[in-house]
Amino acid sequence: MSKLEKKIQKLLSQPNDIAYDELRYVLLGLGCVERNGGRGSHVVFVHSVTGERITVPVQKPVKRCYIVQVIKMFGLKEKYDEIAGRLS
Repeated sequence: MSKLEKKIQKLLSQPNDIAYDELRYVLLGLGCVERNGGRGSHVVFVHSVTGERITVPVQKPVKRCYIVQVIKMFGLKEKYDEIAGRLS
């Protein structure tokens, strides 16, 4: 299991203690580009293919509502179940 897969698995459990850096790693690994205006406490991630956007505050820990948005945005639950089904 790769580092990205482990972080996605952790994300799917919707923990209260996920760090911004971990969420950033997952988003970049899923093909997002980080857009930072240089100021402020929020960073915008834009998916390089679909153009979908998510704005995440740079705080530790990241609130659960942002984690849920990422899971829904990428359909991570369905994709993870599909991969796990192929491996078993």
